[in-house]
Order: sequence, then C-alpha cells, then structure tokens
Amino acid sequence: KRVDGSAECGGMREEGRLCYERALGTNIPPEQRRRAMARLSLIHKREGRWEEALYLWEQMSAEGTEDIFPYIELAKYYEHRAGDFGKALELVNEVLGKIYFSDGLWKEGSAGIVSGLEYRRNRLARRSGMRGRP
Repeated sequence: KRVDGSAECGGMREEGRLCYERALGTNIPPEQRRRAMARLSLIHKREGRWEEALYLWEQMSAEGTEDIFPYIELAKYYEHRAGDFGKALELVNEVLGKIYFSDGLWKEGSAGIVSGLEYRRNRLARRSGMRGRP
C-alpha cells in the first residue's frame, strides 16, 4: 500500500494515525517509511502528543536521513517546548551544515528555508547567550 497522506491516509486524523502506524509495522520502502514517519509525527504534534512526535524525529535523524525535516522539527521542539535554546541552536547549525555542504540537499527554492533557519539561528544565539556564528 502506498503511503501518500491521502487518508490523513482520508482526511480523518485518527484513521491517518492508524494507517501510518500500520504502514510503519510493515516492510515498506525507505522513502515511504520516511514519509509515513514524518506525517505521523505531525499528527502527534497537532494532537499535543509530544513524546511520540519527539521519538519519531529522533529516530528519523538517527537513521541518518539526508532529509532536514526531523532536524527542523527537533529544533522547534527544543526552542518552544523544552526551552533548551542551546540544543535548538545546535540542531539549526547541523541543518545549515547539511544544506551548505551537501549537494544532494540544496534544491531549487530552498533559499526561503535557509533564510528562515538563519533567522532562527540568530534568535537562538541571542536567547542562549551565545554570540556570532559557530
């Protein structure tokens, strides 16, 4: 079965959550697995299920994905939920490093993402008491 978000996997969040959880319990291709984990994490985030969302973001980043999604979500979590500005700043710097130093991640139209990350980095540096760039 293809994991494409159509039912948020039908528009119903609970059904979508169950659909993604079932999909993740099967042997689906890595890209579909990544999409299912990302979509499921956002459902958890919308429902305030922070531990479940955090687990998925950490798992995605630990799997060595080149996708920057889990790092951005982790940075947002640490800044806004955990209040750990240093950890959030570390994650933003990691994402920017991935973008700047990996040809595979830099895509047409990512200037807005980079701009947003640099803005977040500057804000986090101020909030964490750090100055300047890494």
